[in-house]
Amino acid sequence: MRIVVAALALLLLFGSLTHIGPAVRAGLHEGTRGYWVVTSRTCNSRKACVWNGKFVLPSGHVQVASIQYEGTLPAAIHAGMRIPVLYPGGSLVFPTTGSDLWISLIVAIVVALLGLYWASHRWVAGYLRQRRDSTRLAAPVG
Repeated sequence: MRIVVAALALLLLFGSLTHIGPAVRAGLHEGTRGYWVVTSRTCNSRKACVWNGKFVLPSGHVQVASIQYEGTLPAAIHAGMRIPVLYPGGSLVFPTTGSDLWISLIVAIVVALLGLYWASHRWVAGYLRQRRDSTRLAAPVG
């Protein structure tokens, strides 16, 4: 059980740390302004769908060819639709009004760290205890 929790916590930590920088920049309204042009929709067998698009600068230059939108999409979304966005770097574009995704990512990082602690604290404590005891035995008696 501890190995499973540790593995899941590491995945959550890695995924959250990957997106935290751009999410914070988006929350501060920092980044390049442009448009997210919807290109396609991918759905899995459970009917969960993800829209993909490209990030296009106001000049028309495509800066990122494949990127996803982090925010609430309009109900009438369709391929070819242009949505004004903010690109703070990374693999997501955000609404021009910013984002509070960073809050969820902070919570995820804390949960991941707690999971890692729970999964490993006995092993770490045992290792440190063993090192301490072996150092005492190896020390000269004075």
